[in-house]
Amino acid sequence: MDTPSPKSALAITVLAAGGLGLYWAWDKFIRDENKEENQASAQDRYKDLQDAMKEERPTKPESAWSGFADQIYALLNGWAGENETEVERILKEPANLTDIRLLEYKFGARQFQNAFGFPDGEPKTLRVAVSTELWPSRVQRINEVYMKRGINYRF
Repeated sequence: MDTPSPKSALAITVLAAGGLGLYWAWDKFIRDENKEENQASAQDRYKDLQDAMKEERPTKPESAWSGFADQIYALLNGWAGENETEVERILKEPANLTDIRLLEYKFGARQFQNAFGFPDGEPKTLRVAVSTELWPSRVQRINEVYMKRGINYRF
């Protein structure tokens, strides 16, 4: 069995340190630039929720939508695969626009991770997470349910 040479061990160490340095720089400088954008988005979601609540009441308590938001995040963050069916079921729960706006508000903008546990891009809102993490055929079925219920909202 060959033992690695000191030069190859040094090269691996330098590459690992460089990767960690790049991650630190992204985390420190680039991600911070998007905080204001996420804050504005949160304000928009809150306004959308308030506008929808003027028209109709939610069909479930606020705590139920918080739980659904947490479930969706847990199911989509990482290796979804077999969990997409459950996400689709949850996303078919809303009976009106207020339900969707409340779910969207409770979801907020969440940081997703890749298979290695590192952040995967910018935090995603519910609309972006569903559109990017689910198969298009599932998104289409969810949108069709909303359309049949007369809900003017599409992923």
